[in-house]
Amino acid sequence: MKKNRKQYRQGDVLPVQIDHPSKTGREIWPEASRVVLARGESTGHAHTIQAIDRRVRFYEGAGDHGYLLLTEISRLEHEEHGAIVLEPGWYEVHRQREYDPAETAFAND
Repeated sequence: MKKNRKQYRQGDVLPVQIDHPSKTGREIWPEASRVVLARGESTGHAHTIQAIDRRVRFYEGAGDHGYLLLTEISRLEHEEHGAIVLEPGWYEVHRQREYDPAETAFAND
């Protein structure tokens, strides 16, 4: 039986706590001592976590998600949203996209 996974939402970013990823892609390195989980397409604002002494690591995943490893309590921050406190552990970080039924219809033709 799977235990309930903690989920957090900050705008279009959804971190979901997991035990461990089955596979990760390349590591995304910090920019100006912060890890960028997602960047706004129109505003340039970013969902970030301060990265001090490699206590935060972010890896590519397939599609619109990545994998986040935190070795201590960390804050997910964004200019337009309140900060969210995340516990240590692994997270699968999903990037939500606006649903456009017209794009879906053309993709299936």
